[in-house]
Amino acid sequence: MAELVYAHDLKSCGRKALSVRVRPRAPTFFLLHWGRVIKITIIKIRSWQFAASKKMFLKLKRFFNNEILGIIFLFIAWRLALFLVAYFAFFNLPSYPRTVFYNDLHPILSMWLPFDSGWYTAIADFGYKLNSQAPAFFPFWPIVIEGFKRIFSFCDTRVLGFILANLLTLSDCILLYKLARFDLDDKSSFRSVKYLLFFPMSFFLATGYSEPLFLFVVLLSFYFFRLQKPLWASFSAIAASATRLIGIILIVPLFVEGLNLKNTKLKIQGIMIAFLAPLGIIVYSLYLGGLLNNRFAFLGAQTGWHRGINLQGFQELFNQIKTIFSFHLFLPEGAFITALMGGGFFMLFILAIAMSFKKIRISYILYALLVLLAPLFSGTMLSYSRMALVAFPFYIILAKWGKTKWVDDLITIVFLTMLGLFTIMFTRGWWVA
Repeated sequence: MAELVYAHDLKSCGRKALSVRVRPRAPTFFLLHWGRVIKITIIKIRSWQFAASKKMFLKLKRFFNNEILGIIFLFIAWRLALFLVAYFAFFNLPSYPRTVFYNDLHPILSMWLPFDSGWYTAIADFGYKLNSQAPAFFPFWPIVIEGFKRIFSFCDTRVLGFILANLLTLSDCILLYKLARFDLDDKSSFRSVKYLLFFPMSFFLATGYSEPLFLFVVLLSFYFFRLQKPLWASFSAIAASATRLIGIILIVPLFVEGLNLKNTKLKIQGIMIAFLAPLGIIVYSLYLGGLLNNRFAFLGAQTGWHRGINLQGFQELFNQIKTIFSFHLFLPEGAFITALMGGGFFMLFILAIAMSFKKIRISYILYALLVLLAPLFSGTMLSYSRMALVAFPFYIILAKWGKTKWVDDLITIVFLTMLGLFTIMFTRGWWVA
């Protein structure tokens, strides 16, 4: 259908001209209209995608700055060095006869999975009806392993636990750096990570133990409080008490962090959330009550490791300090070495805290002190140096001291020497902590 219309005067001829304009047919008009709409929509979506991608890229760029990349490279170098030390020890030193290694796993893996590692993976596979000592190992680490096992069902549980522990350790390093940056400069924050990885007991972070996960949720709790987000901290605090019994101590330092929050609403929220920290233990206790008819089975199971709630640990600490200052280096059964690994670490940590009392947050000091004192109420100093590994404020203190080059060099040399020795002992089946 056509329509006759008059056009405007044409400049070229100066008269009116008759023109014919043809209206498009309805289907053609429909296609042209919606074609334009679709084209404009696609352009907008592409622009949104580009903006979102650019925003994500900038976020990743800010996150993976030079220091974070340095931490990743440091972690890889640390892990490779531990492997090389263990590898040469495997071919040149005998293993402890009574230590059981997994024969169905390659030695490159089985050397890192003796002692407690087997308990966690066995609980992940078979649950807490395994035997009467299984409840001594808290549930969150086996739950994490089992959760990933459901996704990666083709992977052996022990191998999966080993991989997850190492990934968590890398996350610990990044989190410790981020947390230290609230109070320290870039270089000092990086040193705190270096001292964590070089700490003589840090090889436990490369095994299937629960230390990497526990340190991760503890650091996350403090980090969220420093970000003024106490609600998020509640989840990690609950997870900490579900990972290890000592996680209950977070109620004290997080209460102090709650008092330091900016406005009244956040303070009230932070204080209330601090008291949620023991919820992980409470839920675990209720679970054991339903499963084993014993809500405190996790305490009774500690007797298998000569632990109980008493003050004998303080007496043992006193005896170890006496042994150290006796300077009898060759006592039977390596009593002097045992004293150094227990009482020696205790004195080192206490000295560091005392010398930096006014230079570090009170919540950090309280956490570190409770980490050091709580194991003494179990009646033994067994594995004390491993338990002190998670006292992260110690590494922040050392990072401040390490600004002096000779101090940094001294700490590095001493820590690496002891780390190499203890790694060899552990991977060959000798009890370390």
